[in-house]
Formats: sequence, structure tokens, C-alpha cells
Amino acid sequence: MNIVNESSIVSKLSKSRKIILDILLKLGYDTSKYTDTGISEIRTLYLNDQLDLLLEDKDGKKIYIKYQLSKKIKADFVYELIDDLFHLEEILKPTDDLLIVSRYKPNLALQTTIKNLFETDKMYLNIISLDNLQYNILEHKLVPFHRKLKEEEIEPLFKKKNINYKTELPEISRFDPVSILHAFRPGDIIEIDRPSTISITQKYYRLCC
Repeated sequence: MNIVNESSIVSKLSKSRKIILDILLKLGYDTSKYTDTGISEIRTLYLNDQLDLLLEDKDGKKIYIKYQLSKKIKADFVYELIDDLFHLEEILKPTDDLLIVSRYKPNLALQTTIKNLFETDKMYLNIISLDNLQYNILEHKLVPFHRKLKEEEIEPLFKKKNINYKTELPEISRFDPVSILHAFRPGDIIEIDRPSTISITQKYYRLCC
């Protein structure tokens, strides 16, 4: 790899880590052990394949960020990674999250693998491309605020809206970039704030699928 290409990739990696850490800090994760990493350290981590991040929130929930940049991700890699992190090393539990950063967007076959893992073993993982982490879409003025409803908020909402089942709600895909960055899981109910033309924020609700 020539110096220009390496410099470009290191710059992208530095931006991606900053954005990920900014988002996770707002979601309640402790990012303190990663916040002072400079560009030269990022380069060293990249060259030694040590870019991964492991963070925990105040309730003990973990998220593992896996950087896989050398090749396209296939199902075999996903299953091997799941086996390592959830079974052999027991770093993660099914209640934790796994996010893979790749140079490539997942194809339909890989999305099916991800869906099957959640449906059969309740293990959540998702994939986001490095290019999608060069800016924080959650801060874009056209992207409304999203949040997952707490369990105790769901029943009052259903009564108010006369909803009997979650499936009556419109859907938001787990593969939507906003869903990925929030680690929304299938079955989560998402509240979305949308400003109206009369400057009153309206709330919409979606079922993550």
C-alpha cells in the first residue's frame, strides 16, 4: 500500500472512531479509555489490526466494534466472530451488541445471515460501511431525533393510540443507517420527533424489523 492510500485510510478510520465514540457517549457508554487516541496511534492500531473497541454503559451492557477492512465480509466470518465473542471468549452476551465496520455494505445474503442469527439465537450484530462513518448523520438537520421506547412506555402508548399489537405500527428496518448507529433491535418501538410546518414537533412511532 502506498503512502497516499495509507494516509487516506487512516484519516477515514480516525473520523469513524470519533463519530462512533461521540454517538456511544450520548447513548450512555463510557468512552474515556479511547478519547485521547491521536492520528499516529490510529495508524499504528491500523497496521497492527488492533482497531477494535469494547465499551460498556452504566447498566453493564456492552458493545463491541469490530473493524474488518481487509476483505468483504461473508457468512463464515460472521459465524466465526460470533463463536469467538459470544461462546469461546465470552466477551459478549446475547443482550450485548456487535457492530462491524467494513469497507463494503452488506449484500442481501449477508443481511439474511444477520436476521437468522437474531431469530434463532437472539444475537444482535450489524454492519456499517466505513464511508458512512465519515459524517454523523444523527446530527444532520434533515434527520429527526430517534429513540427506543422503554418497556414501561409501550402500554400507555398503545392505549392512547388504540393499538393492540406491535405489528400494527409502520416499520423501520434494522439496516437503516439510523437504526444501525442506535443498535435498534427487531421488536424495538422507536419514537421519532418530526418538526411540522407550524413549528410543532410531532411524534411518530415505528417498529424495528
